[in-house]
Amino acid sequence: MEHFDKVIIDLVKHQDFARGLFEINEQFYYLKQENYIRDLLIKTLNNTLENNLAIAEYPRSYVRANEGSALNMGRRDIGLFEINNGRFDIKEPAYSIEIKFHFPLDLFRENLDDLGDRKHHRTDLGDIHAHWNRDICNNKTDCLILVICERDWVDSACVADSANRNCAIDLLQEHAGLRKKLASYIAEFDCDFSSALRTSIKSPTVVTAEATTRYTFLFLFKK
Repeated sequence: MEHFDKVIIDLVKHQDFARGLFEINEQFYYLKQENYIRDLLIKTLNNTLENNLAIAEYPRSYVRANEGSALNMGRRDIGLFEINNGRFDIKEPAYSIEIKFHFPLDLFRENLDDLGDRKHHRTDLGDIHAHWNRDICNNKTDCLILVICERDWVDSACVADSANRNCAIDLLQEHAGLRKKLASYIAEFDCDFSSALRTSIKSPTVVTAEATTRYTFLFLFKK
């Protein structure tokens, strides 16, 4: 487990990953970028790992609930599978990853009044909590990656889902207030995220050449 923990941290730190984020934000700045960041991580994992395969949205399995319907057993964002003789078991991942993407007001509306006003996604914290705690085919989440996207340039673009950032959000410092509160809510005990990284890139050049977009990656690893 610790091997995969380190691999993920090292990949997100790498300049190649930052370049990938820039390309995502250049083309899809008006969307929540969860799936695009997931796919970027999968590509970098598959270019790095040996004897392991990263795939998205496994296992896509269903069980028959009754004669006329099927029950979705759920899907994981990323699974890492050991390859033996060219084969792997889709229900037996070596490592499971969930990724969630949010703008600051999705999570911190009550704490950051200076960020602006918009409809608060009241279910966001509950969704993160559920993804961290859910089992898929009797396998727990080994890594939760929470991506928080901050933007200064929204006033000059039609991006309704991100309020203008007018005050500092401290999530990098260990035991920072908001970070500690968020981690404790997700994991239901007094904890902190295992690691935090920030990547700053140029905001979409088609919109503005002067501002930056900041991505904070918070990692919660299964102990």
